[in-house]
Amino acid sequence: MELATWAWIFLTLYIGVMLALGYVASKRIRDADDFATARGAYGPVFLAFAFAATIASGGTFLGLPGFGYEFGLPAVWGGILYPIGAYFGVLISMRLIATSGNRLGNRSIPEYLGDRYQSDGIRILVSIFSLILFFYLAAQLVSGLVMFEIMLGLSQEWALGITALVLLVYVTMGGAHADILTDGIQGFLMLVIAVVVIFLFLLGVGFEGGPSEVIDRVEASDPNNVGWTNPTTPI
Repeated sequence: MELATWAWIFLTLYIGVMLALGYVASKRIRDADDFATARGAYGPVFLAFAFAATIASGGTFLGLPGFGYEFGLPAVWGGILYPIGAYFGVLISMRLIATSGNRLGNRSIPEYLGDRYQSDGIRILVSIFSLILFFYLAAQLVSGLVMFEIMLGLSQEWALGITALVLLVYVTMGGAHADILTDGIQGFLMLVIAVVVIFLFLLGVGFEGGPSEVIDRVEASDPNNVGWTNPTTPI
């Protein structure tokens, strides 16, 4: 079968699973707080998968390969450094925020900081800063658009519509439970894909000379693509 056929089969199964998880999540909701936070409902391993999917989603699997294709090996630094910053930042602050946030009954970071410092000004300011996340959301929608457009042959409008609709339906059905359940499954799939990609590179699949031939071809395209940094781009 052609790639587009496999892609349609996978997309159909994937949408079905996401909507099913949204339905399962809707049955777990006890009250408004549970809808918003799913407080204490999942263990650390599953939450780790969910958090990985939240951090390393479209930007990791489409954005970073795009940077690598454009700027070579120096782009790998992004894939190494940004997870360190994100995960260490969460580890540093997680216990304090979780403990005091649960005690105060907070449902969001702006709400937590407002209660922690007894300041409505901080609450409003952090809420405004949170609007920056719309750019991140836009990047995720664009990644879905690009993937569906290339693999399925859909127009941009249909690709964006499918991506946004599925997301809205399962999150509306199950709230934080649906978000964590679907992200947890996605995080596990991402880990499997990452391991497969690593082995494909180490084995040099598709190249008779293995990984060394891959590096040689990258260097032949542009010597700047194999240095520690790439002076041709400010990124």
